Amino acid sequence: LKPFWAGEGMKAGDGSASLTRWQAAAVSSQFDTDSTLQSGDLRRRDGQAVDWDSLWLGHRLKACRRFASCSDDILLVACLFELARLPAIDDDSTALILRTLNFLRLCDYAIEDICSVLAHASAYFIDAYGICGNRMDMAEVGNVMVTLMFIAHCYVHDETCSLHVWHSHLFRDYCPIGTLNLAIVRLLEIRKYVLRLESQDLLRRFMAFLEVIQQQDSASSMHDRCLLEDAVSPPEEEQGILESVFGRFMTFAYDFG
Repeated sequence: LKPFWAGEGMKAGDGSASLTRWQAAAVSSQFDTDSTLQSGDLRRRDGQAVDWDSLWLGHRLKACRRFASCSDDILLVACLFELARLPAIDDDSTALILRTLNFLRLCDYAIEDICSVLAHASAYFIDAYGICGNRMDMAEVGNVMVTLMFIAHCYVHDETCSLHVWHSHLFRDYCPIGTLNLAIVRLLEIRKYVLRLESQDLLRRFMAFLEVIQQQDSASSMHDRCLLEDAVSPPEEEQGILESVFGRFMTFAYDFG
């Protein structure tokens, strides 16, 4: 299928990309294009199983969970799908978006910066889908979303990861880098080259992503405290025995004194 932005004469194919500096070093040996998590039972940081039915397009996320670097990424992508009002997506696109989140983590961007990228991309996607959605099949949704994540990344971050690196790790099998450049220009045209969001809209979207992380942090801390209490506090039966022994010892010490 021809990309929705492609004109006559454009052909999909492999493009060459040169990796540069720290970005390439960050992802070269760690980025697995097949899967990140090998475990089939993905669990939240608080030890609870992920409630797939409660997530937007959770059935797709469940099918692609092996591409997530952690449960946080599953929840962040579900939030992205919801804020972008995504009606449907296929497994390949879901996997690509999860891999992109892992890619940004491996480039050592702060989670708050990643949340800002997702907040902007979710808004950009609504405009793109509104204009080109009738020409965008489910297989192409992921490529459009990740391209918008790149645009948002360039807008949000002071130190950016070059398009060559993004292409090499995420788009190499989809299109040559020249076509990717054209796609970026087309998506910028749809936004009329305005990347700034209204303050209230940005705050609403950013807080939605940040709350996902904060809720995980809070639940994880509570889970860790419970584990610590279980580790340092003897069971109730043992506590009773210890109190009884201690009481007899104190009585003996008093009588001896």
